[in-house]
Amino acid sequence: MGISAKETIMNDIKQFEAELKKALKQSMELAEAVVAKVAFDGTQKIIQETPKDTGRAQANWQVQINKVNDYAINIPDLPKKGDPGRYNSEVVNMAIEQCDKAMSQFKLNDVINILNNVEYILELEYGSSQQAPKGWVRSNAQIIENKLDEALSKI
Repeated sequence: MGISAKETIMNDIKQFEAELKKALKQSMELAEAVVAKVAFDGTQKIIQETPKDTGRAQANWQVQINKVNDYAINIPDLPKKGDPGRYNSEVVNMAIEQCDKAMSQFKLNDVINILNNVEYILELEYGSSQQAPKGWVRSNAQIIENKLDEALSKI
């Protein structure tokens, strides 16, 4: 005896439901990847544009997922202020690697916190350095937000 119309419809509904779940999962994975990539790129730019003296401010950029650390990172090998050749590009790489590691943990509905706990970071952002007299964090945060809006509108 053949399949009834009701059984055919139920099978079609189950198949459609499975395809819909698969498409939703793929969309969620794509959205996660897009958010992580845009946030990583923006954070990398913030790190790279941080005014440089000893490298301490650059080394202290942190990305935390769903939490916020309230301490500055102690980098004992940083040169002292005023030392010739004081800036070391390794601090940039350390901060970017930490950012990359954190972003690999990101899932949708997580909160990405980009932070820097050196005591003078706000002074740098609001113009105490001739390297970035108008700041760099706020403008890059706006760029990140715009890129996220644009990218997610296409998904």
